[in-house]
Amino acid sequence: MDSFGKLIVSILIFVFVLFLTYFTTRYVSKLQKTKMANGNITVIESQKLSAYKDLYIVKFGQEYYALATGKDTVNVIGKLDSSGLVLPEENPETNGNHSNGSESFERILEKLRIKKQDKK
Repeated sequence: MDSFGKLIVSILIFVFVLFLTYFTTRYVSKLQKTKMANGNITVIESQKLSAYKDLYIVKFGQEYYALATGKDTVNVIGKLDSSGLVLPEENPETNGNHSNGSESFERILEKLRIKKQDKK
């Protein structure tokens, strides 16, 4: 009977640790969500290019930037003109849902290419 009691106590401790982990994770996620909602940095869109490469449109304060990220790097592609962006809440096709962003991101990259050619 002594081993049966140890088994029950072990199961109870395991269940207690699971509940503690669950509620701690929920609490931390709520804190993170609140912190991100009140911040000055917002990721508007992202597009995966490969396993370790992504493109992002990020809003810093009132300015928009295109960023490229790699496995260990973050590069600023350039500053974006906000008038050329189709923001998710303004896009009638998505009805407030986030789109995959392939059309608008291609258009933004094309504008960046044109700006670079005009500067040369």
